[in-house]
Amino acid sequence: MSDILTQGKITPESIRSLREKIDMPLRTRNSYKTSSCYDSVRHYCLGIGDDNPLWYDKAYGRTSVLGENLAPPSFPFRSE
Repeated sequence: MSDILTQGKITPESIRSLREKIDMPLRTRNSYKTSSCYDSVRHYCLGIGDDNPLWYDKAYGRTSVLGENLAPPSFPFRSE
């Protein structure tokens, strides 16, 4: 199976793939971003297949409780 997410579809193959990662060490070296902008968050979300409008839809962000878009919780961590 490819490492590309398919818009949140959970399949037996994806579950098997994730189970293979149990007990793998987490990356901690340089695991944060020091700055961001709307475009970097949007591109990150497109890259990981996360289509939550709170992350990238400006009109939706304006109607949120904070009145702006946010980055997903995984955004600060470096993807290699």
